[in-house]
Amino acid sequence: SCPRPLTAPHARPVMLRQCRRRALLPRAPNGVPEVLCRGRASAVSGGDPGAQMPTGGAHEIFRCPGIEDSALQMRRRVQLAMGIEVFGTSCSKFMFHSFDHGDFLSVSEQALSNGVFVMCLHVAAMWWYHGYTRDHLLARHVTSIYLERPISEVRSGEPIVVFLETGPWTRRLEFRPGPLAGRLPFGHLAQLGAVHIDEGRGEVVDRAALELITSEHLHLASQAVLSVEGAAKAAFVGHYQVPQLVQDDPDVAYQWWINLPPRLQEPLRWRGSSAFRNFGVAALAMGVGSVVLWLPAGAQPLPSIFARKTVVPSQ
Repeated sequence: SCPRPLTAPHARPVMLRQCRRRALLPRAPNGVPEVLCRGRASAVSGGDPGAQMPTGGAHEIFRCPGIEDSALQMRRRVQLAMGIEVFGTSCSKFMFHSFDHGDFLSVSEQALSNGVFVMCLHVAAMWWYHGYTRDHLLARHVTSIYLERPISEVRSGEPIVVFLETGPWTRRLEFRPGPLAGRLPFGHLAQLGAVHIDEGRGEVVDRAALELITSEHLHLASQAVLSVEGAAKAAFVGHYQVPQLVQDDPDVAYQWWINLPPRLQEPLRWRGSSAFRNFGVAALAMGVGSVVLWLPAGAQPLPSIFARKTVVPSQ
């Protein structure tokens, strides 16, 4: 079964599309993925190697639609841009530029050859950057936060265990009471954009619990990253290691950023879906621009500042 729809009117079609594309997993009535409730996740890095998902009684406090659809759309746009650039520039050179096979070392022939080399570098750079952007922003966008058990059931001296879903990864976080000297609070990580809790598009199920784990009354003690077989492959993610959220800051280097006015901190919490869309459009523009560069003069309208000036020899 697909995840239950959010209260926001735009959430239902997004969740249904993601379920069809296997980017999100079926959820149990408590909001936790069913496959994780059955314990089919394994710890892959950091924290306790024996950490497992909760077997029942988990308490969801936040949920948000994923951005896997936007990442896939960016991937398709980059692939289209690469095709336009490779085939478009090749056709443009073949149709509008002549090749002198008898004098390959001429300036024009060398320009054509160097243009092919630069095009290959540009295409490779676009493809690499698209993967780099996809992995980092998927690992940053929070789709679900839930507790191993409600806070009221946590005994004195026991850690508060929180599961944080970001894309195909799930982090198992342990919070301990009180601030820890030199340890960056989890709330500051969210404030600086290390993780993006998008309350505008998501739904806060338990406001008090969310404010508690993002406050300075708790410190992040440990992290374990858990994975589900096939989840990363379904999201076209390669061998990417999610960053560690347990960050020590003994020199208070992040305090300057934390003290910035809220208006200046907003760019640090940009939406990953917007970045995917912008880069996809930029890739298409670069692909079309590469083709336009090899068109003959006068074939495309250009501003007067780019018009070629004819130098009249003096008498």
